[in-house]
Amino acid sequence: MGIHNFAQRTAYKLRTFIVLQLFLTCMSLPILVWWGLPVSLLSPVGNLVFSPFLTAFLSLASLLFFAQLLHIPNAWIAWALDLLTKIWLSILKWYPPGMLIAFSQPPWWILVLPPIFALVVIAHPFTRSANRSALVMTIGLFFFGFALKLLCTTSTDIFSIPCNNTELFVMRSSNTVVVIDPGAIGRRASGPSWVQYTLLAELAKKSGLRHIDHLVLCKINKTVFESVAELARITHVGTVYIPYWQGRLAPGTIRAFMQLKEELGKTGGTIVRLGEKSETILCDQTKKIILDPTAKKIVYQDGWYHSPRIIAHIDNGTVPLYDASGIRPVQSILSDSHLNRKKDNK
Repeated sequence: MGIHNFAQRTAYKLRTFIVLQLFLTCMSLPILVWWGLPVSLLSPVGNLVFSPFLTAFLSLASLLFFAQLLHIPNAWIAWALDLLTKIWLSILKWYPPGMLIAFSQPPWWILVLPPIFALVVIAHPFTRSANRSALVMTIGLFFFGFALKLLCTTSTDIFSIPCNNTELFVMRSSNTVVVIDPGAIGRRASGPSWVQYTLLAELAKKSGLRHIDHLVLCKINKTVFESVAELARITHVGTVYIPYWQGRLAPGTIRAFMQLKEELGKTGGTIVRLGEKSETILCDQTKKIILDPTAKKIVYQDGWYHSPRIIAHIDNGTVPLYDASGIRPVQSILSDSHLNRKKDNK
């Protein structure tokens, strides 16, 4: 009898916990989408698994703080806290790929619907029971996710992302994302944190995607290598195009480049060195980007390289994107593309 009551109480608490997590997901969905943050499909389950870990972590951290403050021997507390952290990080590595979903930024009035829906489900008499509430909110979350993907998906996007007084050029065609960096990421030492917290968020808000299939680097330095390595560590980066340099670079720059190769290798990414021959990036049947070598030599440390000339072919029209003078504003690129389409229609 005692075991039966215990099982009933456990099942009731579990259902209540799931309803709470689904409710919090509905309430936080607008904030995540508006900021360009991904939504995890495993967040309700993840919170259930990691709540005991978080409780134990906070308890051990508090004990360690007060033991250190009162000069009480605390070696075993520090050991337990370190062991718990290692177990936590090991479990995080089992996170299956594809569980993070990004959405492009919709109109604000669409984002207020999930919280209103969650409040109605909780307050309505028909869904007062935990089972009905969980079922209805699960169906509602899937519906909102499908609607956001459907309403905010376009076949082709061309846009820019501001970075260090210039901009990155982004072309999205279907599920393929091409990013061209004219040398903006490596201008400041904050490049690694910028790609992690700003680039991916802006990419998600404007395209609904958080991966990069082709990344073209027009200029190289230590910071840009470190930044792209950090980018490859946290998301999928397919092919990175880097100018082929000659001469010697500083040991720190070489180490950053080797770290970039290592991070790309972990997820199947590759590096293409831009030398004397042209490279072609195919976005779809009507859109491609050509990377041609230029005669201008750029000196960096004890070496030098040629920055590429980049030309886009959009709807049978040729649109220059980047040359030795820098990258063109996206508005002028869109204007040229529009003019080319009008000429074709005539």
